[in-house]
Amino acid sequence: LDPFQPLKAEERAFWEASLGVIHRQFIERVKQGRGDRLADDEQLFSGLIWSGEQALALGLIDGLGSPGHVAREVIGFEELVNYSVQPNPLDRLLKQLGASAGAAMARQLSMTAGLPVLR
Repeated sequence: LDPFQPLKAEERAFWEASLGVIHRQFIERVKQGRGDRLADDEQLFSGLIWSGEQALALGLIDGLGSPGHVAREVIGFEELVNYSVQPNPLDRLLKQLGASAGAAMARQLSMTAGLPVLR
């Protein structure tokens, strides 16, 4: 699969066959895991993406909830860690200074050009 060469017919056939095997294995595992909870719907394994409500109706999930809800209510883990990236204090300060300096420059330019001053 050279990205700089046209796709050869035998390469395409190989990957289509491989994906077919993987897809069938996936379907079998889901059927084994979900059993009778799965809806009898021909679109179930079509590759479409389902919303939470649709997945619930199709039997792909047991319920709706946030990761925090699952951690607290299902697993019983009360102390959650927030791994969201937070800007460090220096970056926050520099951003605020930059915005303040930019606003001051815009006001000064507006005044010298005789334009209305933005506040």
